[in-house]
Amino acid sequence: MQGIVNRLCPSSKFQAAARLSAMTIGASVGWRDALNRALVMPAARSYATTKKVKVNPNATTLDQALPVIKAFEVGRPTHTLEIHIQCHPEKGQPPIRGSIILPHVVKSDIILAVFAEGQKAAEAKEAGADIVGGQDLIEQIKNGTVKFDKCLATPDILPAVAKIARILGPRGLMPTVNKGTVVEDVANAVKHAKRSFDYRADRQNVVHAGIAKVGFELEQVE
Repeated sequence: MQGIVNRLCPSSKFQAAARLSAMTIGASVGWRDALNRALVMPAARSYATTKKVKVNPNATTLDQALPVIKAFEVGRPTHTLEIHIQCHPEKGQPPIRGSIILPHVVKSDIILAVFAEGQKAAEAKEAGADIVGGQDLIEQIKNGTVKFDKCLATPDILPAVAKIARILGPRGLMPTVNKGTVVEDVANAVKHAKRSFDYRADRQNVVHAGIAKVGFELEQVE
């Protein structure tokens, strides 16, 4: 049965599904009938879950929409163009979030703070970090004398940073391993953080993101 499944189902995903279904059904109907039913089941499930995509009759192409937006925003070339994407995650899927580097920088005034000491602190400054410090920076944050948009931390100083998690956490700035903001390679992390922007879906699974400026040309937006 293994060889037949492999020949009839070149896709490894369908092979696994066919073998599992055949073993389940085969106990009562025999392996040949079981295999025939198992091979049909993935296709049937796929067909049942396929939905027709609804096309908005008022939708327009980007090359048609951009001149209209430019006309409405004339004299405001620094205003941001946003996209809003409705996502349909599967049940149990992790939250939609991440970071991306666009070919053309949209927000250039990002203030980046790095919690580091010694050689790592020097590397962060050389890479372009706006604020770099260790315990002194932690005290400034406690006193509310410093503000920033993003932050990174090295693993050795993370326990000290955790003491101000109540301050950084609600603002979404607490460095964590899961978010990739606790780093050893500080220099590359700083360069990435300065050029990238973070995105995440809201409670309705809609991702809102600024992707360009009104003053960009069509080729830059595409």
